[in-house]
Amino acid sequence: MSAAHQFDAAADELAKTLATAITHHRAGQIDAAAKIYRDVLARNPANGDANHLLGIVALQKGNLQEAKFLIDRACSINPMEQNFQRNRAQVLLAEGHVLGAAEALWACGALPEAETLCRQVLAQDSAHKDALVLLARILGDQGRPREADDAIYRLLDLEPVRLSDNESGAASGVPGRVPATSFNYIIEVVGTCNLRCPSCPVGNLGDAGRTRGFMEVAMFEAIVGKIARETPSKSANLWLFNWGEPLLHPEIGRLIEIGRKAGFPVVLSSNLNHKHDFREAIKAGPSDMIISASGFTQEVYRRTHRRGDIELVKANMRKLRGYMDEFNSSMSVRVAYHLYRHNLVDANKMATYAKSLGIDFAPVVAFLQPIEKLVQAIEGRLDGEDRDVVDLMLDHPILSKILRREKLAGVTDCTLRTNMMTINHDGSVALCCGVYEAQNMLGANFLDLSHEQLQARKYRHEFCKTCFKHGLNSPDIDLGESAGKSNLLLMRVNGLGARSLAAAKAC
Repeated sequence: MSAAHQFDAAADELAKTLATAITHHRAGQIDAAAKIYRDVLARNPANGDANHLLGIVALQKGNLQEAKFLIDRACSINPMEQNFQRNRAQVLLAEGHVLGAAEALWACGALPEAETLCRQVLAQDSAHKDALVLLARILGDQGRPREADDAIYRLLDLEPVRLSDNESGAASGVPGRVPATSFNYIIEVVGTCNLRCPSCPVGNLGDAGRTRGFMEVAMFEAIVGKIARETPSKSANLWLFNWGEPLLHPEIGRLIEIGRKAGFPVVLSSNLNHKHDFREAIKAGPSDMIISASGFTQEVYRRTHRRGDIELVKANMRKLRGYMDEFNSSMSVRVAYHLYRHNLVDANKMATYAKSLGIDFAPVVAFLQPIEKLVQAIEGRLDGEDRDVVDLMLDHPILSKILRREKLAGVTDCTLRTNMMTINHDGSVALCCGVYEAQNMLGANFLDLSHEQLQARKYRHEFCKTCFKHGLNSPDIDLGESAGKSNLLLMRVNGLGARSLAAAKAC
């Protein structure tokens, strides 16, 4: 018998053994069931089902400590199994950990029960921050965003408005120290985009005093030469995008070649939503490409990639795969799937499609941009379409800020200014890659001032005080939360997606 057949036979035998134990368990013969569960665990301690079921036996017998140990172990073995989390909630509730039980119920999709427990905690302590956070998320997941606002603004009242731990770090004129191995240059080679996504400033702020256009090749070459001469990093990267669509540049292949010949990795990000050919760009050999998407069907995709055509994106993904094969490209490619409430039903479809082409799938939690809009959100000044798009997000911007507070503990600077330089298509320099409005530019051309002079201008800019005051300074370059960072987040996403699919089938 082959090894594969032996494995299948063993799996079949295990499944039958567990089925027998479950039959005993359902008939009330819990001692007989427990013996079989223990026999399974003696052979395979990492069997999640056996740990879970034996934990239920312990719970039924009132052995809370054993039940907690076994069900916790089952959850650690398979954190995506919702039944494990539901029974973990029962153990936590029996131990008196009401909020922990509410969180476990929320994660497994038992939203009304989770809300009830959460409100019990708040009835005892109306200023319980963790309970308010959880209540806001539960209400949002139930499609009650305005009710969630009440909890969110109560949280904001409990979070004193202050600068970072080092107030002078916000706008001191003294640049922070840059790690010798890390610096990114954001070079906006195209000063516009073909889409009008509502969570992006091109869609929600329009021109905002900015000019449109393509960076001239000669200017790009001069910028890259200056970077090569004065970068503080041993390994700088060139990102040929910020708010614009780099593949619209008629000479994007030549720009990539210039960057590569200077010794820099070149990174692209594209919505892949255009009909002109991008073969020369792939031939030029960028190191990375990020494909932004927010759906797999047109009905879903068009809401948050406005003016976009998902079928064109999929066709260009196939074309991209063909060009990579033609040029034997080792470029790293991933779909950055922006997770909103409305598009979770499409996430697995896009993941399957991307993987069929050898493209990675990297879901990220969508967030409101630019920073000027985040400030408006925190100050309660959002309305109209901006407020509508916030309702589509998994978390309100205020809630996202509060959830980052532990990450920001002790942070006295911001990577977006310390480790990055953002250059617009006309050579002017932005305060950081997160701002958009004209008053938040540095009033200088990259080619006219030294690296140190530009950094000093950043550290004197008044908008940093506003950003720091609201806790929007970034400890790293990932403003969006990766859906792979937290098992709890993954469970939430999976649960919301399952409910969206069920609702869609019911219609």
